[in-house]
Amino acid sequence: MMQAMDIWGNPSSLHGHGRKAKVQLELSRRRIASLLEVLPAEIYFTSGATESANWVFYMAQKAGIKTVITSQIEHKATLEAIRHFSARDNRVEYTHLKHDGNYDLQHIEELIVSAEKPVLVSLLWINNELGNITRISEVSKICRIYDALLYIDGAQAIGKYQADFHLADFIAGSAHKFYGPKGTGFLFVNRRVQKKFPLIAGGGQERSLRGGTESTILIPGMAAALEYSVNQSSDMLKRLGHLSKQLMEHLQPLNVICNGPDVFSDYRYPGIVNISIPQESDTGRLLFALDMANVAVSAGSACNSGSLKPSHVISHLYPERAKVAHVRVSMGLDTTLEEVRQFADILTRLLKT
Repeated sequence: MMQAMDIWGNPSSLHGHGRKAKVQLELSRRRIASLLEVLPAEIYFTSGATESANWVFYMAQKAGIKTVITSQIEHKATLEAIRHFSARDNRVEYTHLKHDGNYDLQHIEELIVSAEKPVLVSLLWINNELGNITRISEVSKICRIYDALLYIDGAQAIGKYQADFHLADFIAGSAHKFYGPKGTGFLFVNRRVQKKFPLIAGGGQERSLRGGTESTILIPGMAAALEYSVNQSSDMLKRLGHLSKQLMEHLQPLNVICNGPDVFSDYRYPGIVNISIPQESDTGRLLFALDMANVAVSAGSACNSGSLKPSHVISHLYPERAKVAHVRVSMGLDTTLEEVRQFADILTRLLKT
């Protein structure tokens, strides 16, 4: 990013400074596309996954999609975008969920079959509160059989896991989720999607589909961060798997309840551990006490953690657990075993006071 700051031209300008900025922009696009094994023309730069989600459902409405199939535990960015979509006399159907938060794929298929066509299915690649990993290939197979479009919120997974992006029609990503700068991201649009419409009108940027001057500082930073994360992902996932298991072992004396998939499941992202704490009823009080002890955890998505309401994910899946404190512990590249132990010790001490 420091090198990018020396290139100050507008990438839409035809003069030398603009052309230099345009080259940097397109090299970043190619770098990202290569890492994701897609075409550069399938990558559109946005401000992040929230904008991308709103763009997808706007395009769905413009393209005549009649029904969206999703779940009640999606990220709030998706749920709010869908709410606006449904306000235009379109239907939204919610799939059943298994006890651990995994999607009921049989019910998704049943909903597609009975839905008014055309259909868009919208799911998370990794649930941002519980860590469930969606088997994109299995969902894609169902969607392709019935000619339904598939949108995947990939924010929590990109840079950590690899998948064939062409199994979906749209996949959203946010740079800050893979250690890149905040405020930038992208939307993958499969080349097979014929009807595309701009959410943000403006100039001819992003092949006339996303108006506004692209950030020649944030986007190169995103490309570099994605490459770094992809290269680190294998070792990181192994280490996080060990840390999450150690965390649950240290918390075992507290009789906490693990929300979502089992901590030993192969289809759970190990960087997220969501727990309910029966001996504490006030999530806000506990989070404040942990913050005062210099422990940064949350009750759910950071985009919704400013609210004192219980997590919509926990409330839907485990309504009885919404009455007690629940905490989402996030771990990453720099998390150490000593920090895991310290967190367990601090939480134990706070619950005794």
